[in-house]
Amino acid sequence: MIQIMDVSADDLVAARASGKITADDYTEVWLPALQKAIDAHGKIRALLYMDETFDGWELGALWEDTKFGLSRMDDFDKVALVGAPDWIDRIVELTGSLTKIVVKTFPTGSLEQALAWLR
Repeated sequence: MIQIMDVSADDLVAARASGKITADDYTEVWLPALQKAIDAHGKIRALLYMDETFDGWELGALWEDTKFGLSRMDDFDKVALVGAPDWIDRIVELTGSLTKIVVKTFPTGSLEQALAWLR
């Protein structure tokens, strides 16, 4: 499940991910929130907070994320990932120089630090 967090405002979109993330979570909640902010503000900042119940993504969710990210890459300023699995950290390190988006991972419990970095 993905829920948009109350700290979202203007060009900052923050979401909490819990349990297993589905393609519907992306297409019905996360991507519309991102698109609305892009339409209103141009470049945006995004945060995905993976809470203690986070159990990964279904394949369809990863596909939706990839399609949107590649098609809207120029619309992101910064992206923060909090509580991501170790393999996400490695992907961010490997792909960091291949995109214009600044992506930073933060360990579980670092939500406030991630928000401060985004601001």
